[in-house]
Amino acid sequence: MQATAQATATPAEDLQLTNANLYARFKDKRPNLTAAQVEAYLKANGRKASSLLAAYRTSGDPALLQEAMQQYPNDPQVAFEAVFKKDASPEDQRQWLDAFKQSAPDNALANYLSALNYFKAGQTDQAVQELTAAAGKSQYQDYTQNRVQDDVDAYLSAGYSAAEAKSIALPWLMVPQFSPVKQLGQQMVDLANAYTQSGDPASAQASLQIAANLGQRLGGSPDVCLLTPLVGGFLSAA
Repeated sequence: MQATAQATATPAEDLQLTNANLYARFKDKRPNLTAAQVEAYLKANGRKASSLLAAYRTSGDPALLQEAMQQYPNDPQVAFEAVFKKDASPEDQRQWLDAFKQSAPDNALANYLSALNYFKAGQTDQAVQELTAAAGKSQYQDYTQNRVQDDVDAYLSAGYSAAEAKSIALPWLMVPQFSPVKQLGQQMVDLANAYTQSGDPASAQASLQIAANLGQRLGGSPDVCLLTPLVGGFLSAA
């Protein structure tokens, strides 16, 4: 009798295959929770701020965000989501930026986002004041880890497996803060160039230092560290 060798996959290969299958299932469209699934989740977890926000993100129902904004105007995660509300007017966005700063006084991200808003409005002095305030704060929190976990819990409550819930929640999580922070860094470089042209090298150097500090904070954020390897690994498995 001639022995026949059978190829067996290693655990790592099995995991990669599983990730690839999950990616193939969910790469084109995120499965939104139905109204019934959302209500069941909220009934089990309560209509607290984090639950309403997770229900909003996993269902796409803007009424849930509106409810969170009305019921929890002083919650920093609610203010964070409200800042990036698609149909927010400039006045509403400024209101929620101020609410974000007040509800998270130690979080430099609120000041960074406010600074960019002021730059876009042509209010450079106010923007610089926000950047100065941000420089004195040690915390940079964009709630990505909390948002991912809350969304995973929402999908789990709807009957998705743990692997499915994670494979949907993480890659499909909107991270609207990354682009504005990047824009702010470029804004500081442009401001430094303007200072240089006007013969103010000290202010130019200060602007470049702010841009460098901003990059270091973003790169060292635990939320960025969460997203980079997991998203990269998930996509590479495909």
